Amino acid sequence: MKLNLASTFSLFVLSLSIQGLQAQSLNVKEKNGTLTSTSLPSISKLTFDQGQLIIGKNSGANEKYNLNSIQYINFADIQKTSGYLSIKSENPRLSLYPNPVIDELTVQLNSIQSETFTIEIYTIDGKLKLSKSLNNSQTSEFKVNLSSLPLGTYICILSSGTLSLTSKFQKL
Repeated sequence: MKLNLASTFSLFVLSLSIQGLQAQSLNVKEKNGTLTSTSLPSISKLTFDQGQLIIGKNSGANEKYNLNSIQYINFADIQKTSGYLSIKSENPRLSLYPNPVIDELTVQLNSIQSETFTIEIYTIDGKLKLSKSLNNSQTSEFKVNLSSLPLGTYICILSSGTLSLTSKFQKL
């Protein structure tokens, strides 16, 4: 059975609700650096049509994004503090995108001083699927080829000495 992108995204959203993630916001990060956060209760429909992601809002307005211009899409909890919105990250020191990923995962380290790391990718049931050493001396962003992994939910563990960071991602 072949799934189109819209079906796959719908399955991803369904899997998030099954896994108990209570995201309150859909974030779209564009390649130009623009991050747009949309409250989930304000969304009536998500569609993929003619190379675009269309977020239909309850108000009748639509937000449109060219799929080629999207760096990643993710879900996050949001908090409102003194009139400002802040996104609560799963782990602010480790970012994985795009999530869900098709072939190439970008691993971004934030404010980490160590020079060498080990990245390990596990299946949700704990089977090690990939282990790789990374050198942080020149960059804080790494590309990891995941094309050989089957569809599913994975756990990424990044470790160095006593530091261990964990994040979850979907492989499409």
